[in-house]
Amino acid sequence: MARSTTIAATLLLPLAAAARRKPPPTPPPTPSDLLLALLPASLDPTQLAILATAAALLLGLALWLAALRAGGGAGAKRPRVGVVGLGVMGSQLLLNLSESLGETVAGLDTDAAKGSGVEAAARKEGLSAACHTSPASFVHSLARPRTIMLLVPAGPAVDAVVAKLLPYLVRETNAFLTHTRACTPSFMI
Repeated sequence: MARSTTIAATLLLPLAAAARRKPPPTPPPTPSDLLLALLPASLDPTQLAILATAAALLLGLALWLAALRAGGGAGAKRPRVGVVGLGVMGSQLLLNLSESLGETVAGLDTDAAKGSGVEAAARKEGLSAACHTSPASFVHSLARPRTIMLLVPAGPAVDAVVAKLLPYLVRETNAFLTHTRACTPSFMI
């Protein structure tokens, strides 16, 4: 009987000790785990891909703005960023960039009234905008490296804007159009 008690104790004591031990702590959730917890479970792979692309674009924009902030500020003499197309979205983006960067942002629109309106709105908010109607003056007003954002309707309007800006960018070798799939052969460098 003593032998069976010893065997039982030898076998059961480690099991009892293991049962008393606390489970190992769970690792903290990763950012992707947190994001997936916020999303509805009914999303299909296409919707998830669209959301991932949007998140990547937002992250890229945030990093780009941080890099622009670090590179200058209110003391910069020439605008480092330009916005083409000063309609509803373009004018608001220009004002937002001017506020976020704390510096002048250049704008280009063929309608001089839109440019004047944006400059007046910027002054009213204590911001700075330099609007142009000429592609040449717009491009030459920007500090290098030039950052130009197009806010024009997709399609022929984009091709027309690129065609107008390209001569001023190519001469100064300040374009990376060979990396863009949307370029037609006539725009290739």
